[in-house]
Amino acid sequence: MRILFVSQYFFPELFRGNDIAFDFAEKGHDVTVISGIPNYPHGKYFNGYGVFKKNNEIINKVKVVRFILSYTDYVKRVVWGK
Repeated sequence: MRILFVSQYFFPELFRGNDIAFDFAEKGHDVTVISGIPNYPHGKYFNGYGVFKKNNEIINKVKVVRFILSYTDYVKRVVWGK
């Protein structure tokens, strides 16, 4: 089965979603993760990651595609009405 897993956080950040994606891949499923560039909990990119670095990789049989995530004033106005 092909699985697309979308999460704001993914390895090397430590979240339950990592285990779920890795487990599916270990069972033979084709897993792709779309995630942000790792920066949790300090808001700074992890070493080796950045806007122009390591945005596509394979970790434990899981394909990972990373994008820049941005919380803009537009989103704040639309979602929170502020």
